[in-house]
This record gives sequence, structure tokens and C-alpha cells, in this order.
Amino acid sequence: MGSTAAEAGIGIVLLIHLQKHFGLGVIEAAWVFLPGAIALAVLPKPLHVVVVRIGRRRALLIAAGLSCAFAVGLAFAPTPTVIGILWVLSAVAWAIVMPVEQAVVAESTGRSRFGAAMGAYEAAALAGGAVGTALAGIAYEVGSWQVACVVLAAIALLGGLAAPWALRAMDAADRPAPMVAEAGEAS
Repeated sequence: MGSTAAEAGIGIVLLIHLQKHFGLGVIEAAWVFLPGAIALAVLPKPLHVVVVRIGRRRALLIAAGLSCAFAVGLAFAPTPTVIGILWVLSAVAWAIVMPVEQAVVAESTGRSRFGAAMGAYEAAALAGGAVGTALAGIAYEVGSWQVACVVLAAIALLGGLAAPWALRAMDAADRPAPMVAEAGEAS
């Protein structure tokens, strides 16, 4: 939930920042988000190989570091182009986090409970998004763009530090056995 809160919060204040500070319209702002969207579409499969090699706990910590660096970098990004490049860091983090979270949920439940478990996972993600956007809005209104970025960077870092603990609490394997197709690819 921490990573979702941070990323949702950053997404909304970034959109506001692009409109207010840089005067971008909807289409122009979409161009800023496009590199990250492309990265998020293509990176989960290649990054899965890395996650299997280094383990889920370490991968989630790296993802948290990327999210934190992204949020702090945004605080000082001088142009929409730099923001678009930074957005790719966020996409790399999400390309690591989402498949790990979903796999852990799938592994931790039996087949008959999979739908309920995924529903609970999605509900937690939505709750995190709601909390993150509310906190980001408050930080942006009360403080500034930089304050909002730093607050969300801290949330991302705390969420990342909690991730290995959560995996242990769920008794999830750090390095699950690769699937048959993956085992053949690794050889």
C-alpha cells in the first residue's frame, strides 16, 4: 500500500505541477508520461529475470530506492523533458513491484481463494492510492511542490523498507522456483 500511495500521490501532484508551473495542456502532459508508460509496458518480463536472480526482497528495496529517487528528483526537475526521463524511474520501480506483489498474492492463496485474495490486494491498492492522493494534495497545498515530492519520497522509502518484512510475514519465498519456460530460458 505504501508504494501505491506514493505513486498515486506523485501522479496527481505531477499533473497539477505540469499544468500550473509549465502551462502544459492535457495532451502535452500526456507526452511527459509516455516514456514511463512505454517502459512499464515492456519491462516487467525482462526485470522478472533480475528479480529471480537477486530475490524479491532485494528487488523490492531497489524499487523503493528508485521510487524515492524519482520523487526527490522531481522536486528539482527543471523541465518537462527531465520529468519525463525521471518518470521512467517510476515505471522501472512499478515493473518490479507489481508482478512481485501479484505473484505473492497468488502463491499465498489456494486456487479456490485466488479471486478473493486478488480482490483484497486490489482494494488495498485502491486504498493506498486514495491515501496517497490525499496526502499529496495536502502537502502540495500546505507546503509546496518540493514538500509534496519529499513527503512522497519518504512514503515510498518506508513502503519499500516494509516490503521485505511483509514478504516474511506472508511466508513468501524470496526466490521462487522458476516456471518450466523460465528454466529453459535460463539455460
